[in-house]
Amino acid sequence: MRKSCLFLIIIFNILVTYSQSERKYIRDGNKNFSDSSFVKSEINYKKSLEINPDYDAAIFNLSNSLQKQKRFDESEEYLKKIIGNSNDSSIISDSYYNLGNNMLQQQKINEAIDAYKNCLRINPEDEEARYNLTKSLSLLNQNNNSDESQDKNNDSDDNKEN
Repeated sequence: MRKSCLFLIIIFNILVTYSQSERKYIRDGNKNFSDSSFVKSEINYKKSLEINPDYDAAIFNLSNSLQKQKRFDESEEYLKKIIGNSNDSSIISDSYYNLGNNMLQQQKINEAIDAYKNCLRINPEDEEARYNLTKSLSLLNQNNNSDESQDKNNDSDDNKEN
């Protein structure tokens, strides 16, 4: 009995130590992120993921750090990992929101619209997502109107030549 209690205490201490170091890297990464040291924050988030590869907070924060470095494809990959694997609807909603922002920065307007819609399906109260969806739809309309006017100009130019 005494040996099993000692064993449980040792296991508990190992788990606490394991968990604390994982969170320590997140805290360090968050501090670096708030200081705009995005490369350092990326390193800390990756260290946290070495300890726990499925730690949603580390994946999400790493994605944010990559996005700030304009490494959109890598950021997107991590956001999609959260969306596909997490059970936390809040972080999934936030991931869709960030995915929309990521797409918008790359001028992938249709993809941004889809991401914001998915965010709002999970969290209909998200006013920032609603605002960005409206903004994206407006950009899409502007682009479509611009394309139509260019087509008309090309058609009129074609008519002049004939």
